[in-house]
Amino acid sequence: MNHLKIVLFVAGSILFCLPSNQVFANLRLKEANFSKNVGEGHYTHLTIVLESPIEEGPYEISVPERLGLENLAFVRLKRSQNTNISTPIPQAYIILIYKLKAIQRGTGFVLPFNILYRKTNTSKWATLSVPGKTITILGEFDAIPWKTVGYLFALLVVVFAWRKILMWGTKLYDPKDNVLTDSNSEQFIYRGDPEQATYQKATRAISAFDPGYHFSELPHILAVWDAELKEVIMTCYDISLSSSETETNTLLKSLETKKISAEELKELKNLLLDLRRLKSSSRFWENYHNLDIVELRCQIEKLHQQVLNYVQRKITS
Repeated sequence: MNHLKIVLFVAGSILFCLPSNQVFANLRLKEANFSKNVGEGHYTHLTIVLESPIEEGPYEISVPERLGLENLAFVRLKRSQNTNISTPIPQAYIILIYKLKAIQRGTGFVLPFNILYRKTNTSKWATLSVPGKTITILGEFDAIPWKTVGYLFALLVVVFAWRKILMWGTKLYDPKDNVLTDSNSEQFIYRGDPEQATYQKATRAISAFDPGYHFSELPHILAVWDAELKEVIMTCYDISLSSSETETNTLLKSLETKKISAEELKELKNLLLDLRRLKSSSRFWENYHNLDIVELRCQIEKLHQQVLNYVQRKITS
């Protein structure tokens, strides 16, 4: 039986490399990779990125939720979309992220499968083949040499850091500073844990707030905070909404159906409603003589700290 699965896996991977007259030229498979090797009992992510020119319009896709797996277990499928207008031909991306759990030491297999796609409002489906994938699953024994090296290195770091503290009182490390610095936003799609990358990206965007802002910049600043907070919420609670559906009321209704504490739900409701209130009143900000400027700045800075604190709590140290 195992031999048959391996044969099917190899055959599917070979067929993927052959040309197909039935696949539209405008939609192609850009990436299909695991985030990294994984230890048994731990989670990994298979990220699939489909690419097409923006000018061709949106595509509708049909994908299998549960894949043919060997030594891996399906956890969930998350879908999202992204764009890149900095390329010579602006591109649209459909991103599929399968969260999988490694079962035992050895090799994990994802058998080849097909994605059906078509342009919106058309009836004919085309097929895009995704090749089979393998991932190395490490056992506990495999990690022992690396743990030993890690412990020795950590000991040296502690000794060195302690000497620095005694001499200069240097601050060693703040987990909240552990954010990505790669200027290429597309890297957040492919590297590491996609959920943590989303939280780190949001932290970086919100932390960029300059307290010396001009009032004409506030609409853009608040729009960035609002968009990043909503993306963090949808990622954390596995909520799939299109860009036209991410209104505050719609998102709050979706949150109420999720497993979330009453305290956190109240916190998010207050943050989202405060953002909406300040955004909707932006047309009055230029009338400085009608505003208590100090009070408005205090509201903005307080809201900034609250939004930033919430997003940073989602980052695992």
